[in-house]
Amino acid sequence: MAVRNSKTKAIAVFFVSHAIALVIVGCWAAPTAEQIARGAQLVPDVCTRCHPLSKVHSHKDDFAGWITLTNRMRTHGAQFTDADQAAIAGYLAKTQPK
Repeated sequence: MAVRNSKTKAIAVFFVSHAIALVIVGCWAAPTAEQIARGAQLVPDVCTRCHPLSKVHSHKDDFAGWITLTNRMRTHGAQFTDADQAAIAGYLAKTQPK
């Protein structure tokens, strides 16, 4: 079935990204020290393409919440790999817990 319009496509991306998030959370529930270090490098580069770092640092969440948030950023055009997403979420969950 073809995607008919951009709103339908955005909704499909949203649901698929949440399904992926469930897999990621299951696989990376406890981020490694390497992932956290990688996340520390990625956050200033990836997140500040659209947001001031102060906005990123003002948000607090757990790993699953950061995965959900970064999935939403993907629907707005953010580009990063699943591994980078896990690193970003792991770093932010560690340094900015809910």
